Amino acid sequence: MLKKFLTTQSLFILFFSTALGEEAQFLSNVRQLTFEGRRAGEGYFGPSGNLMVLQSEREADNPFYQIYLMDFETGDVERISPGYGKTTCSWIHPNQQEVLFASTHSNPEARNKQKEELAFRASGKERRYSWDYDESFELYLYDRKSKNYRQLTNSIGYDAEAAISPDGNWIVFSSNRLAYSKPMSDVDRKIFENDKAFMVDIYKMR
Repeated sequence: MLKKFLTTQSLFILFFSTALGEEAQFLSNVRQLTFEGRRAGEGYFGPSGNLMVLQSEREADNPFYQIYLMDFETGDVERISPGYGKTTCSWIHPNQQEVLFASTHSNPEARNKQKEELAFRASGKERRYSWDYDESFELYLYDRKSKNYRQLTNSIGYDAEAAISPDGNWIVFSSNRLAYSKPMSDVDRKIFENDKAFMVDIYKMR
């Protein structure tokens, strides 16, 4: 995947690992922040430094990441995403009342994909690590006060990896939507079949 664009308001990235290993040569005073669930990652601080948004696999009936917000002042952890479907790439709005993230929960097949993945794991098989690509990822903005979601994109393709400008007026994100809406040459089509990131472009909205 493309590296997430960072604003000057949030320059800190947390790297999660099950073991320090060689990282100890480069990192010091490491403190573990998450303990619940199978795995967690992609943690980003909000502008004040008191909040951090992250993705974690911790819902019993969902083998995919969901989005959570951690409050360092209270210790509370709030689930931001609906709890079903896949999620990725979250970001805290400068107002700290809204959270941006990508999700597939509007896909009618979202829950079926969960069941299929759970059945696969129950079989004892294991997958090699790979980008968990899904062409139904869309961007959503969650309001912490109203508990409502606002869908920001609606196109076939991978819409994700979004960030919000420091003034809150702009959103930049990655998308390969043109691969599904515009003709491609045979050569490009072949490349895209093997590498979905091949057609990813950067977009902005306000």
